Amino acid sequence: ETLDVLEELGSAKTILEKLKQQLQSEALKCSATQDVNSCEKIKAPVENYKNNVNHREPILQSPIPCATSSPDMFLTELKEAKRNLGKTITDLGTIQSSVETLNKKMKKERLFLERTRENLQSKFAAISAQNVAKNETRSKPPEAPVEKDFTFDIPQNVARDSKLDVEQYNGMVESRSAEVSKQGIEYGENEFSIKNAEMRWFAAKKMEEAAMAAEAVALAEIKALSSVDISSRFSTREHQKVTSALEVYSKLNPEFQMHEESILKKIIHANFKINEASASKLTILKKLEEATDEVQRSKQILTEALN
Repeated sequence: ETLDVLEELGSAKTILEKLKQQLQSEALKCSATQDVNSCEKIKAPVENYKNNVNHREPILQSPIPCATSSPDMFLTELKEAKRNLGKTITDLGTIQSSVETLNKKMKKERLFLERTRENLQSKFAAISAQNVAKNETRSKPPEAPVEKDFTFDIPQNVARDSKLDVEQYNGMVESRSAEVSKQGIEYGENEFSIKNAEMRWFAAKKMEEAAMAAEAVALAEIKALSSVDISSRFSTREHQKVTSALEVYSKLNPEFQMHEESILKKIIHANFKINEASASKLTILKKLEEATDEVQRSKQILTEALN
């Protein structure tokens, strides 16, 4: 459309130039005819002039309206051509502005299309990578969950198991975070957050079970130690009673002194065992304190991992 308008504008300019040239040529012709007529009037005799005045006036006046009428027509046509030219110029300005706006819109649409293409390509690549990862995980046989039999005979075993669980959990989280950073996929991040939450819940459950088991072991050991303490006290009291009774009975019966030595040996052996039990009590208390410290550390590690 702009090219057509420009062609029309050039044709209008050529027409105007032709009209101007015609107007100038006709004006020159009119001025030349007027000069010729004036010279003829001067050269004619005075006598013939008076007689032929009435005859020459219509002859001289006849070409004048033609000469005057033709410039007026050209001027009107020129004005109309100017008006048309102004209209075409205004139309051309509007067309140019519309063309510029259209070009801007086309540029914006091209940029938008390029962005959409890039987004689609990235999404398709992410989906393909995710499908490949899913196929790889499906092709691998699922690992059977290892059921651990928690034996709570020693608190150190509980602490070691809890540490191993925490280390496994941290290793799984680190490996999973590395895979997600490599993939960089929005769709995969959602699945990772779900799996991460499940893993955190599973680890928290295991740690809670381990903590409860450690507490139960500690309570059982405390009860056992309290029962040992009570039995030791009871045995000491009974030993005192037995020794007092033996002393009285030995005073009454001198033959019993032979058997008293063997009984005293047995009592000494029992006291030695009681001392060993008290020493084991101290070692068990130390182990219990170590187990509680390790459980607290594992809880702190778990809270840090969950955060």
